[in-house]
Amino acid sequence: MTQSPETVDFYYEANFVTVTTKVNLDGTDSVTHETYEVIKDTTTHSGSTTLYPPEKAGYTLIGITATDATLTNGGADQLPTEYADNKLALTGLATDATVTPFMFIHN
Repeated sequence: MTQSPETVDFYYEANFVTVTTKVNLDGTDSVTHETYEVIKDTTTHSGSTTLYPPEKAGYTLIGITATDATLTNGGADQLPTEYADNKLALTGLATDATVTPFMFIHN
């Protein structure tokens, strides 16, 4: 008895999201700083992580924005509620996201 070949299609869904951090110094173009892979929870299908915004001598962090990540009250000139103790808590990450800290030189 001869068996005929079968085609099996596989569907892959990534179990992680990518978080890209960019830095904006003195209102200049934002440049990529680092990229992280965040594992998604198998129940919620989302991930969470804690980021530590970069520090630069002579500069002050004045704001944080995000694309495809939820920040409460964040902006180019305002720190979000999720930022405390020099840490940014990101939760509910279901898709790739970009986070941009805004830093300005202090006089």
